[in-house]
Amino acid sequence: MAARHGGRLWKHVQAHAGLSSFCCSSFMVAGIPSLLSALQLLGGTSCRYTPLAQSSFQTCSGDAPSVHGGGNPSPVPTADASCQHNDPAVRSADSGTGTAASRHTESVIARPARRQVVAAAISGGVDSAVAAKRLLDDGHEVFGVFMRNWDETEELGNQNCSVERDFQDARRVCKQLGISLQEVDFVARYWQQVFQPFLDRYSKGMTPNPDLACNRAIKFDALLQHALGQGADALATGHYARLAPGAGGSARLLAGVDPLKDQSYFLAAVPGVALARCLFPLGSATKEDVRREAFAARLPPAAKRSSAGICFIGRRSFGDFIEQYVAPVPGRYVNIEGPESTAVCDNILAVTHGQRAGWGGQLRKSYVVGKDMASRTVFVAPGGQHPALYCREALLEAPKWVGGTPPPGLLQEQQVRVEFKARYGQPQYKCTLQLACSVRDPFKASSYSRYQSVAGTASTSEWLRVSFDDPVRAVTPGQELAVYRGEECLGSAVVAAPGSSLAELGEQLPLGWHQSDSVHMDALRQYRDGGSNVTRAYGA
Repeated sequence: MAARHGGRLWKHVQAHAGLSSFCCSSFMVAGIPSLLSALQLLGGTSCRYTPLAQSSFQTCSGDAPSVHGGGNPSPVPTADASCQHNDPAVRSADSGTGTAASRHTESVIARPARRQVVAAAISGGVDSAVAAKRLLDDGHEVFGVFMRNWDETEELGNQNCSVERDFQDARRVCKQLGISLQEVDFVARYWQQVFQPFLDRYSKGMTPNPDLACNRAIKFDALLQHALGQGADALATGHYARLAPGAGGSARLLAGVDPLKDQSYFLAAVPGVALARCLFPLGSATKEDVRREAFAARLPPAAKRSSAGICFIGRRSFGDFIEQYVAPVPGRYVNIEGPESTAVCDNILAVTHGQRAGWGGQLRKSYVVGKDMASRTVFVAPGGQHPALYCREALLEAPKWVGGTPPPGLLQEQQVRVEFKARYGQPQYKCTLQLACSVRDPFKASSYSRYQSVAGTASTSEWLRVSFDDPVRAVTPGQELAVYRGEECLGSAVVAAPGSSLAELGEQLPLGWHQSDSVHMDALRQYRDGGSNVTRAYGA
């Protein structure tokens, strides 16, 4: 497998070793350290420009400088820099240059009331299509940009997450809207800054979320800088989130008005200085609004199914996908209520906290409460609401603050009252944050969660300790915990470890207490439809 995935990519490295960028066709981790070194040296970005209104086209190569310190800065590609006119890989199509004014546009930059040049990120889905349409309705000059972050040409089993199919859908959208489309290739950069860190954490037993890293390093850094380099005043995306003016030319990140679709969680690691050059036309919309608008405008993806799961996996089996890159680690399930009761676990890396265990023949369904990577043990407990699934505190790695600085008082070793989401789709729960090094009582991690250390993390002097007002279910190492104050998202931090579970503390859940994703969604629907406030933890 390593040879099959690594060989063709190595040819790309050899062919482009003297260039600043290349497009890799596939990836493999094990057995190719020299290839990874070459990738680190290259780390390029190639951008293909497809002006749909013209018969000729350009291909630009180069990395954009980071707006917040990520990546390897190099000159911003412009129309007359590092361009060639004879790349056979560049696609062209038929369309025109679109103009149409600001009821939809939500920008935080104080600009004069004028028509702006906006780069609209077009994914081929309904959200980005309607976002671009709204920009045109508002009178802006718009051009589309399609990101190619993943090359699936040599992958196995990828039938539902076709980048090429999405690109063709994006072309149809731009053709109907009458705007040009640029295809920008960030495959190599995505590998280095998103996928490789994801694999590093995953191979240590954690459950990382690459979507936040992608937004920080790719969409709102590499893509943003590419758009600005092409003459855009701003980059627009189809995220369900809002922006407000911040200090020093930065932006504040606010939740979308529809709690069922609010995507501020996925943007929690993006710096406000980058968001200040962005527009979110769907921030005040619901998904139903967007669907209706797409059908009314007869946009091609009006009925297209929404994307689901991790961006490079889509709707296929996570286990089948990840085994192409990281070899399975066999282990065993151990029931914490009867340690003598065990079963074989085919791959302990592919199971995560709160997940139903693949252990048949049990009187009650078992759920994962933690993993010991050294002994290759997956700890499980009977029932989805077992006290071992819940904890009252967690340790967080060094946070990324949207505004660049933490909430007032945190650096003065004070306790700060905020809210949080431990995963996408949750309501906001109340909690207390403080610097981990300022707490006298040592943090006691759950004995059910024992992981290898993660190289490259920031100094533990910046780590945080979060205390939850109410017990929280399935706090998972590697996942991001987003921090809120009301509707404003302040930032995020990776969960390093959950604290001792209620079971380890000898506690039981409050009578009638229940916390699950289905309850979250029911409560969010109630909140959206005018029901009770669910910004605190609830029992149902």
